[in-house]
Amino acid sequence: FAVKEAAIPAALALAILVSAWIGRPLARIFLNQILDRERIDSALAEHGTAQEYEQRTAIATYLLAGAFVLSAILNFVLARIVVTSDPGTDAFNSELGRMTALSYPVITIPVMIVLFGTILYIFNTVGKLTGLEMEDIMKKKQKQKSSQQGAPDTDTA
Repeated sequence: FAVKEAAIPAALALAILVSAWIGRPLARIFLNQILDRERIDSALAEHGTAQEYEQRTAIATYLLAGAFVLSAILNFVLARIVVTSDPGTDAFNSELGRMTALSYPVITIPVMIVLFGTILYIFNTVGKLTGLEMEDIMKKKQKQKSSQQGAPDTDTA
């Protein structure tokens, strides 16, 4: 049971590491969804810090993988300590409920701290290497065309 609990976060950590090793880090793919890469790339080129940015993005990828490794380890240890009964028994169900309740303070909070630290590391890195403020590095929501918003309904059936 403990191995099953650790398998998913371990698989995610492995996927993140493999993506980094093949040159397409998942962290960069996720960042490209929220960061204005054009503006960042332009500022990196202007400051001559593109290479350092790539190195720090690699570090962020390893930090992200580390969060999932931490989750896998904590899941495994918690399951080994709390769930000791055979599956299908009332005791097993009770232990499973206890493990679920304990997973928030024991697993979720530490992993969220690591993830939050990773996000702060990324934003601080981008800010230092580009000279841009956080508002400047975030992608802006694209506004819909005004003709689509509030257009009167011409269908009078």
